Amino acid sequence: METKPHAPIRILMDLRETAQALKLSDRTVWSLANTGELRSVRIGRSRRFDVRDVHAFVERKKQG
Repeated sequence: METKPHAPIRILMDLRETAQALKLSDRTVWSLANTGELRSVRIGRSRRFDVRDVHAFVERKKQG
């Protein structure tokens, strides 16, 4: 039986990846993160976005 390699599980995205996923500008995502509307994680000097938090952000926006 042949085993297929598993795709890596994506947990965090950087600012640009998050902006591309949401079809927003980098600046807009940065602003949303700074206001706390879109949660982010600081790792050193980097800011990362949990994929689950991005989905939750979209769900909140759908509900108004």
